[in-house]
Amino acid sequence: MNDGGYFLMQGVPSMNYMGHMRHHVPFVPTDDIFAVQSESPDSHVPSAKNDDLNLESDYERLYLNRMHNDSGEEGKDYGGRITEKNHYMNATEKPRSHKIHVRGKKGQVGGALDNGVGVSNRRLEAGTALELTELLVSCAQAVSVGDSLRAFGTLQQLRKNGVSPNGNGLHRVIYYFCEALEVRMNGLGTRAYFEAAYGNQLSVSTLLKVTKTALNFIPMFKIAHYFANQSILKAAEGATSLHIVDYGMFFGLQWPCLINALADRNEGPPMLTITAIGFPQPGDNPAKQLEDIGDRLSEYAKTYNVPFKYHAIAASNWEDLDLLSHTAHNGVEEVLVVNCIHSLHHVLDECILASDKSTSCPRQRLLEKVCKLSPNLFVMASLNAAHNSPFFVPRFKEALNYYCSKFDMVDTVWDNSPERMTIEKDCFYRDILNVIACEGPERVERPEMYKQWQARIERAGFLQMPIMPIMLPRSRAFLKKYYHKDFHIDHSANCWMLLSWKGRTMEAISAWKPRIMHN
Repeated sequence: MNDGGYFLMQGVPSMNYMGHMRHHVPFVPTDDIFAVQSESPDSHVPSAKNDDLNLESDYERLYLNRMHNDSGEEGKDYGGRITEKNHYMNATEKPRSHKIHVRGKKGQVGGALDNGVGVSNRRLEAGTALELTELLVSCAQAVSVGDSLRAFGTLQQLRKNGVSPNGNGLHRVIYYFCEALEVRMNGLGTRAYFEAAYGNQLSVSTLLKVTKTALNFIPMFKIAHYFANQSILKAAEGATSLHIVDYGMFFGLQWPCLINALADRNEGPPMLTITAIGFPQPGDNPAKQLEDIGDRLSEYAKTYNVPFKYHAIAASNWEDLDLLSHTAHNGVEEVLVVNCIHSLHHVLDECILASDKSTSCPRQRLLEKVCKLSPNLFVMASLNAAHNSPFFVPRFKEALNYYCSKFDMVDTVWDNSPERMTIEKDCFYRDILNVIACEGPERVERPEMYKQWQARIERAGFLQMPIMPIMLPRSRAFLKKYYHKDFHIDHSANCWMLLSWKGRTMEAISAWKPRIMHN
């Protein structure tokens, strides 16, 4: 392990992870998951000045040099550069698939249902989008009132009308919602979710291939990483020490571009410290995945002569962590950054407090603790979705609306490949299963709309920062060059950068600073 080691917080459960399976990718061993570049870093990686940070593939820089392609030959290393050949479809090509973003009256999925009860057992000859979604919502309503006979009958009717994991985008999303409804009816939500998260683990090579392909087709992570890294570089101008607290590190993919840019500063790189906070993983060492990421990042930083320290913290309840001891400056002039990319929606919210009025909201408590650290920068990227209601049917409708857009997105930009099917089965379905079949602390997929996050963050004591002038035009140019034409970038009051698919905002990114510095 590199300098700084890791801290495994006391009180983390060692056996029961039923309520703490919050992650975006299946857990896999990471002995071979990274491949640090063996060639000179200057041979492929271009200079990255602070005012012109390259939007490059962090994934290829850190992971994929030694991956083999289907022919068995060594995969060519493009140094993280996104090239035209990475994409099967460019921005000018016509979408192949059916639209599946279904809206009825008043913007609700499925439209108005018959007397609020649902659709009768009429035969569906064509299985149109509206008919199928009406049937699905009708099934959810039956499940919510315990009418198992009607619910199972509706499920059978849906499956007779072509709903399957191999159909078009609409059929696939409805298939996975049907599966989740059946799990809920059988009372097996927690068990099924645990098995989906930790049961049939993907091989390392499969996970690498799936993740690389997903990054090439879906820009959410790259845009969020660019926004965050550009903001961090601005905050760290002239600093000799930079400390990043990263909640929910996604295999460390964000940091190679930043390390490269720090190494390229005219004044030389600062001392870089990363404190990675993640949820415990099953096994003897709940922090192993975070440790392995740190080892690879340490090797990468050494390649660029960037002084580097790393701490790994595996903890179940992020809101209870005391990070003051880990972020103490010790007399050093240090820039402190808190980074949260697609992670805070896994922290519990007010919905869980119905039985305990004396406990404050975990989500709000975490934000307040972050603010008390007095970071120079707090950067956040969040899913923009509303399926977090404590009431089942409204939550179901919002989830269906969101995942219809998500399946439409992958169905449009991604060919019918094993990688796409793996993403849908092992990632999308796992999250759908949690939203539909789990309740209480076991329901860990709790996204909110970005305006809700804005109210929370402001209430915690933060002041929102305007988007840097370079970000919008550069991100739009990148999106136009490499991604499908139905992806768009906009902004809200020049403070939130919004990434949308066919007019629906899917992701929101923003930067903040404490209104009052507590140090």
